[in-house]
Amino acid sequence: MFGARWHVVSQIPGIASPGKRAYAEAYWLPELIRAWRNVEKVTGYRWRSTSYWRFSPSHKNGYALDIAPDIGPNSYHLYAANRGSDPVLYKREKLIRDLQQLNNLGETSPFNIGIYIEPDHLHMHVLQKEVPQVYRIFKWKVPKPVYKDSNSRIQLPLIRTQ
Repeated sequence: MFGARWHVVSQIPGIASPGKRAYAEAYWLPELIRAWRNVEKVTGYRWRSTSYWRFSPSHKNGYALDIAPDIGPNSYHLYAANRGSDPVLYKREKLIRDLQQLNNLGETSPFNIGIYIEPDHLHMHVLQKEVPQVYRIFKWKVPKPVYKDSNSRIQLPLIRTQ
């Protein structure tokens, strides 16, 4: 529907009624994909879709999309999540600074988009209708039990890179 480059992953595609699904995919999903494209533009690297339709309040209504860093095979072993460690994306100063540049792109949209930086992905969420478009960036500092060190890594200071 959106091309191979913007492949949208869903865990439970049939969770919404056909009418709700058609509305969300025509009205909200294109804006979420635009936000995804803009995240790639400001960060300078690729992201991949990890969740659209699934059982959670915003995902089951079609106004949220999760994306994660698209780690290539040569760097796979370097990414904390692939070693069972919490990557604490919300502690990465460069990522936070890059995402703050989204509002400087000059693009317009009928929505404000919230981008919640979670431990291992970005949760992009249609917030409200408003012109001009504003991206709102939030650090979602919540431990993830899937990572055995999540509770200790949440205590880290902001991670600065040279």
